[in-house]
Amino acid sequence: VVSAIHRQVSSAEQWLEGMRRRGTDGVIFVTSMVEPPLQAELRRLDIPVVVVDADGLPAREAPTIGATNWAGGLRATEYLIGLGHRRIGFIAGPPQLLCSRARMDGYRAALEAAGLSFDEGLVCRGDFYHESGFAGGVRLLGL
Repeated sequence: VVSAIHRQVSSAEQWLEGMRRRGTDGVIFVTSMVEPPLQAELRRLDIPVVVVDADGLPAREAPTIGATNWAGGLRATEYLIGLGHRRIGFIAGPPQLLCSRARMDGYRAALEAAGLSFDEGLVCRGDFYHESGFAGGVRLLGL
């Protein structure tokens, strides 16, 4: 079962009720943070958890799988440079998240390797939600 709860308390409660009814064998979270009450309830139900791309250091209570954020930022930027682009915008996620910083570092590394200077004016700050990504894209296209 794949479900999205997007930090809505009512959705999380409904989701947990579904876990109880179905007798779920395990959960894979793709999130920056699993809220402590949700962690506690999953432990109480004895449902194993794996977290993909946690927001900081891996949690000790759950195995964590990290995405290739740095390499993704690097490769995406290298691809655009290979197409001949020289002014490449970047819509960053929240700076407190490890994945956001890693993507930005990959972007900057590709620029540096190509001899291009980093321009803070080509960076838009976002929050990984559609609205901020759209606003950042509009701003960058307006340049």
